[in-house]
Amino acid sequence: MIMSNANGWRNPKVFGGAEIKTASIVNKIEEIDWYIILPYQLYNVFTEKFFAPQLHYLPLKTLFSKTNVIKDLLQGLVYTWRCVAAGWENRTNFNLVYSSTTNFSDIFPAKIISLITRKPYVVKYHISIYNEPRILRIYRNFREEKNSRLDSFIRAALARITIIFLKQAKKNLVVCKYLGEQLEGCGIEKDKIEFNYNGLDFDEMEKLKIENLEKKFNICFIGRIEKNKGLEDLVNVIEDLKSEKQDISAVIIGDGVFLEELKNKIRAKGLEKNISVTGFLGTERYLLLQQSDIFVSPTYAKEGFGLTLLEALFFNIPIIAYTHPVFEEVFGQYKSIKLIDQNKNLLKDSILKMLKGKFFYPSNLNVYSLENCVKREKNILFKLK
Repeated sequence: MIMSNANGWRNPKVFGGAEIKTASIVNKIEEIDWYIILPYQLYNVFTEKFFAPQLHYLPLKTLFSKTNVIKDLLQGLVYTWRCVAAGWENRTNFNLVYSSTTNFSDIFPAKIISLITRKPYVVKYHISIYNEPRILRIYRNFREEKNSRLDSFIRAALARITIIFLKQAKKNLVVCKYLGEQLEGCGIEKDKIEFNYNGLDFDEMEKLKIENLEKKFNICFIGRIEKNKGLEDLVNVIEDLKSEKQDISAVIIGDGVFLEELKNKIRAKGLEKNISVTGFLGTERYLLLQQSDIFVSPTYAKEGFGLTLLEALFFNIPIIAYTHPVFEEVFGQYKSIKLIDQNKNLLKDSILKMLKGKFFYPSNLNVYSLENCVKREKNILFKLK
C-alpha cells in the first residue's frame, strides 16, 4: 500500500522527485499487489491521469489555495483521516504499509494504519534533513532553506516525531548511502536500513536523444522553483555577465512556490531576453536540456539524490552544482560534473570556464537505471513479505 503526495490535489501535476520515483518503481513491480491510497488528490501520479472530477474538490481547493500554518494543519488532519479510514476499510487487502516519503503527511497516516491494523510499515527516505536528532539543529536546517521561524519550528518538531517513527519502522529504504549514515546518526539500527539508489528509465530516455542538436541556451536549470534551489544566485550571475557584455542565455524549467517571485526578479533586472522561464514541462524538458551548453544546479537544499543531475549526465550535458555530500557520493566520480562551494562569484567563474571547456562524458550509468533500481527494491520488499 502506498500513500503519496498530500499536496497533489492542491497543485495538480506538481510533484517532487520522491513521488515521481516511487510511482515509477511501483508501476514496474508487477509481482506485488499494491493498494494505493490517494484521497483528495486530483491528479494521480501513479496513473498519470485525473481520477476524480475537479468540481467535487473545488470547495476544499479554494479553502486551501492560499496556504498558511492553520490551513496546512487542517489539510493534514483531513488527509490523515481519509487515509486512515481507507486503510482500515481495506485492512484485509494488504499485509505491509509503505510510506512513500518521510513527509509527515505520508508517514503519520502510515504509522496510524500500522497501529490499528497491527501490520508493519516501511518508509522510503529521500531527503537529507536529519543531520542529527536535535530539534534545534533541524530547525536551523529549515531556516537555512529560507522558511519562516514558525514554519521552521513546526517542521522541526514534526521531523523529530518522524525520527521516532523511523526507529519503529520495519525497514527504512534510503536512496543513497549518505542518508543511511544520517539515520544511523539519529539512533536508527543499522539492520533497519536498506540502501537502493534511485534510477531513471534510460531505455525510454534514449528514444529522446537527438544528435547534433543546435544549442539555444548557455545554461539550463530543471527542478522545483523554490528559494533553496539557489536560483537567485543564478539570476544574479547572469545579471553580472550581462553587465560585463557577455552574451548569455538560460532556460529555467519547473514549477513551485517561488515561481512568481523569480519571474518578478527577472523582470526587475531587465533579464527577460536572457532568461526563459517555462514552468513545468514533461519530456519536452529533455529537448531544452539537450539544446543547452551546460546544466547548473546551485541548490543549497538538503538534497537526497539529484535526479536532474543524472538526467543531464545521461544527455552528455556538463554540470556545475553547489557541493553536497549526496552529490559527492552519487556523482563525484564523473569528470563532466564540477562541484563547487556555495559562492556566487565562484559560480560565475565556473560557468565561464565550463562554457569554454571540453569534457569526458560518462560511459556507464547502469547502476542508476530504473531496471536495476526496481530489481533492488523488489528484492528488499520480498524479504519483508
